[in-house]
Amino acid sequence: DVDQGAGRVELAGDLLGHARQAEVVELRLFAGMKPDEVAEIVGVSRRSVESDWTHGRAWLKAELTRQP
Repeated sequence: DVDQGAGRVELAGDLLGHARQAEVVELRLFAGMKPDEVAEIVGVSRRSVESDWTHGRAWLKAELTRQP
């Protein structure tokens, strides 16, 4: 579920030291922002956003498909 996914993204960012990656995933997935918009808000390059998005999305998918 989306709320659970958002909580996991936030938790992962806090616990694993990837707060920027978590923020990118939140803005892309839950706010529907484009990479250029996210880059401006976060203060990084579009390429960094794309990298964070790729890694964060893979992590989120693995977490959501993992059995409890």
